[in-house]
Amino acid sequence: FTGGRVIQRLGRRATIIVVGILPILTCATVGLFPHPAVAVPMYAVQAASSTLFTIVTLSLRQQLIPDHLLGRVNSVYRWFAAGGMALGALAGSFVAEAFGLRAPYFLAAALLAVPFGIVLLTFTTARIDAALADASAG
Repeated sequence: FTGGRVIQRLGRRATIIVVGILPILTCATVGLFPHPAVAVPMYAVQAASSTLFTIVTLSLRQQLIPDHLLGRVNSVYRWFAAGGMALGALAGSFVAEAFGLRAPYFLAAALLAVPFGIVLLTFTTARIDAALADASAG
């Protein structure tokens, strides 16, 4: 309900940009200020951002992917997401052991910035609209 309002108000691309940059900022903030008074609100912001990201991307996938492939596409997406989280947790433990407990937050922010930059440069409103028009025409 709220996610739909945000997407409607900001637009898909702007929403994706906001929810893409928030995890970068929250990870960096927790790394810089490792105190519960800072970390707890940052995790809340990150959780809300993740929820909104799921709403906007799932909505787009449902509109763009043919019905007979949607289940497969969603399962592959979830497989990569779950695998990425598991590998990130494992890598984070090694980074924390080698460089301290704050280091994984900075590494996460840096790693999240890479796909965010790609999305920022390539995921335009015109491309979204063209893809939606192609999907509804086909």
